[in-house]
Amino acid sequence: MMNNNALILADAAIRSLADDADLSDSLLTIFARILSHQVTVNTETEEVEYGAAFDKLLSVFTFVAIRQDERQGSPSDFGGGGEDNPKGHALLAFQNRRIGVIDDVLTDTRSRHEMPLLRDDDHRSDALTRERRTV
Repeated sequence: MMNNNALILADAAIRSLADDADLSDSLLTIFARILSHQVTVNTETEEVEYGAAFDKLLSVFTFVAIRQDERQGSPSDFGGGGEDNPKGHALLAFQNRRIGVIDDVLTDTRSRHEMPLLRDDDHRSDALTRERRTV
């Protein structure tokens, strides 16, 4: 179940970081949904906790959501993503082909190749690599 407050915060974070740039509405919707999984909102205490991948995903998603003719620089210009890793970060999206949306994103900052990363992720009980018709 998706927390609507987390979705609103994720959407606002992307819009804020993009400043006045023109955003793709469809990408903003998808990226805000994915990013909202990195946000935990406690409605009783009004505390917000951000997951470990939030900042890196935010910078990449903001860069990609900005229309291509308006993009300047790179994702690292939006919040410093990638500075601690000279080879870059792994950002693997899992698309559910049955409903046509991205279900999950696997993020790694350890300069590893994709196959060891996927093998490690496959050991989780909720790994999407085990689900049929997921790309």
